[in-house]
Amino acid sequence: MLTYFAILALLIAIPAVAGSLIRASKGISLRVPQGLARLFCKIERLDGSELIALALTVDLSRVTIDKQPAVLGTYVLRIQFDSRHVTYRGTGAAGDAYFFSTPLATDAGVANERGMVRIAAVQTNQSAPLGVVNVARAVFVEKQYGGIEAVRVSIESVTSALEINEQGGFRKKIPIHFEGESQ
Repeated sequence: MLTYFAILALLIAIPAVAGSLIRASKGISLRVPQGLARLFCKIERLDGSELIALALTVDLSRVTIDKQPAVLGTYVLRIQFDSRHVTYRGTGAAGDAYFFSTPLATDAGVANERGMVRIAAVQTNQSAPLGVVNVARAVFVEKQYGGIEAVRVSIESVTSALEINEQGGFRKKIPIHFEGESQ
């Protein structure tokens, strides 16, 4: 005998599955991304000093949506660090033509208290950037040599660019699956 909750779950699930099947049978794309986005972090020592820049790159070269290369629309990155070893100074643009302005980032004072900074940006071009995208540069001061090695960078979210449908309306952004910490 089915319980009340099992019946309720079926009543919710059946229309959702049926709707997906109907859309698929009408030839409407389900817009499912294939492949994983990856994050790369290159450590650059600035002028031989204790200043260290982390060049952050999102790689979508293996990601497609409906067999087309995925366009990077938004990203949220997380940098975790031990404030006994490094101090976060700030974040700047990395020079990509589509992510050209300084991304939003956690205030340096708050980041250093918590040992974590989030960096986020959005762009609205529907056809680019594709592939490997240099998104940001985070700058740290190394308090002791080798302190930067304990910094961990990861993706919190990545989505495709906002698309316009045939009627001129907006489609929602499509979440892109990603690998864990940077390589």
